[in-house]
Amino acid sequence: MYTPIHQIPTLDLSDYAYSPEAHRDPFSYGALKPSAALLDAVRAGLKTGDFFQLFGTGLPTRLPGARRAAIALFDHPEETLEAGYGHPEAHRQRGFSPFGGERAVGVDEVDIYRQFWMTGNLDERAHGAAEDRRYDDIDVDPDALSPGFGQGARGILREAQHVARVALRCFEELFGFTPGELIAKTIGADTVTRTLFYRSTKLNATLAGEHDDINLITILSGDMWGLEVLVNGEFHPVLVRPDCALLNLGEMLNQIKGLEHLGRIRHRVMARPGVHNPRIQFATFVHLLRDTPLLNDVRCGDWFAERIRAIQAR
Repeated sequence: MYTPIHQIPTLDLSDYAYSPEAHRDPFSYGALKPSAALLDAVRAGLKTGDFFQLFGTGLPTRLPGARRAAIALFDHPEETLEAGYGHPEAHRQRGFSPFGGERAVGVDEVDIYRQFWMTGNLDERAHGAAEDRRYDDIDVDPDALSPGFGQGARGILREAQHVARVALRCFEELFGFTPGELIAKTIGADTVTRTLFYRSTKLNATLAGEHDDINLITILSGDMWGLEVLVNGEFHPVLVRPDCALLNLGEMLNQIKGLEHLGRIRHRVMARPGVHNPRIQFATFVHLLRDTPLLNDVRCGDWFAERIRAIQAR
């Protein structure tokens, strides 16, 4: 049976390029004025779900070097990576996680074809509660195993964080928030980039099980093949332009009063016949500060901890 491709709306962010100056002064995002064309595109795209293609970002130009560094890193034996760079005391919030080390949100089985490396944000140290500061001193770069990997991953993290804040600035305009209000709640929060490494020789294997993201916003770049989204009870493949990154709204965003009606699309990643291994993707997860009040005055940190417990209890 033919399954039609699900079309993802495209946002042109060419006029909103990342700059080191903006990253050093993230409070200046409140002065950013999204154009009427961009706001119209976001408004229209929200009617189709929670994924957007992002044209005009610098992320695609960072990918070749970052991909080479990732291959060099994950070519090392799992035992070497686990022994030197796993952080079990931090629940793998930094460093290496092996094949089968985690499962997707809401899935019973672990993702046996996926390894990943978690890179934290050292450029914006946490300034909120101790929960937000707890990972500031445990981040690591595996430069001894793959020179340039840490630099490449952090470059992607900074650029992706900027893109997410441009999107949040649009939401502020569309839904009546004070300029910079939502963005301020992300400054110093535990934003991370996962370098995801999938390898499977089994055709049509499930690389990442059906799930929603539970963070605020996810920015995806790298290999997009195999991504499928659930629409009207059926999974549909997604084709992402090679000059685009992808933005996905997470469950945390829906917990903010005024944004609880935004949709989410469940998705999964499948192995594809004829596509060479490995599949490498860079996923930046943007979060809110943990003291941020959500619906019913629930703290973000408490809500997030409960969601993690529910996932782990499955």
